[in-house]
Amino acid sequence: MKKTILSVFVLAALAIFSSCNKHEERFTKPDENLMCPDSNISNVLKVEGPVSIGINKELTLKVSYQAHNGCVGLCKFSELTNGNTTQITAFTSERKSEGLACIQVILTNTTDYGFIRSIPGNYVLKFYQSDNTFVTHNVTVK
Repeated sequence: MKKTILSVFVLAALAIFSSCNKHEERFTKPDENLMCPDSNISNVLKVEGPVSIGINKELTLKVSYQAHNGCVGLCKFSELTNGNTTQITAFTSERKSEGLACIQVILTNTTDYGFIRSIPGNYVLKFYQSDNTFVTHNVTVK
């Protein structure tokens, strides 16, 4: 009897925890001169790439983001996943400016974003733009 009650409790706990949001941060391989602990949210302007991929295959998207000067680079993507929808926020930082002159103009930089899933289905990737708006990219995993 105790084993049955314990089994039911464990299964209930697994069901509850597996349905919760999953938050993950994926760090890029940033320039060693970036000051990533002092990162800021960057506006994603455009996302381009395939819309379907096989199970356990990596799909690479080109993500264009705004840089407020020539010294800004991407530090990481922060992901919040709920079911098949993932909200992605890009974080950027300036390079250490020791003797470095930065172009003081708003630029558009591009980086790769990798997406891989082991379960077939339709996935929605929502890249944060600004003011709670998003650039959306739909992907079908077959």
